[in-house]
Amino acid sequence: MKNGWFWIFSLIFIFSNFNNSANLHNVHQKSSMEKVAVKKEISSLGEVEIEYGINGYMRISSTVRVKVEIKNAKKDFDGSIHLRYYSVGDTISSYSEDITIKKDEDTTVYFYPFLNTTDPDFTIVFYDKNGKEIEKFADDIETGTVDETSELVIASFLPKDVKLSFVGEKDFRVKYICLSEDKIKGDYRDLSLFDLVIKPNDFESTFNSKTLEILKERERRGGLSILEK
Repeated sequence: MKNGWFWIFSLIFIFSNFNNSANLHNVHQKSSMEKVAVKKEISSLGEVEIEYGINGYMRISSTVRVKVEIKNAKKDFDGSIHLRYYSVGDTISSYSEDITIKKDEDTTVYFYPFLNTTDPDFTIVFYDKNGKEIEKFADDIETGTVDETSELVIASFLPKDVKLSFVGEKDFRVKYICLSEDKIKGDYRDLSLFDLVIKPNDFESTFNSKTLEILKERERRGGLSILEK
């Protein structure tokens, strides 16, 4: 688990260099692009896709996004989706969301469990409106998938071949994740595992209203972000 004081002082140390433009410059390097962890399941309800993390990235001691999507529903369905996972040791936690979907429609549900293990197990369960279990899908996240070593994790909306270089970053284990707008469709918690978000200079005129609201809400809640220059 991250040491709170170390994390705070790390950010102060790096951000103390932002005011000096000579110490902040663009370098053409490849940002980290994770493999998207999307699983397609065979379901009686339709095409079910389950995605963990943002671009497949998950971080220890952080909130992780779990997206459950039903496409081309085979029938009308009125019930709920449950997410089960181990929060502490053998303690099972659960989130649920009611859904109503018509035949041939699509629907998407987002869950945001707090991840405190490097080898998590998630189970997605569908119940009908009477509380009867319809089907479930258990997914074991591969060991090594969850990042437990990075001290600072930075999300960048810049082009993939552009990365900002910060004075002092060599003293920390910094990880860059390259993002695009289409990966941020839930709410501000999509970005909760990042210590810093880098936005393009023209983001207010080029980003859609949904992304802008997510970024604003994250900042209202204390999230840190900067422009590319």
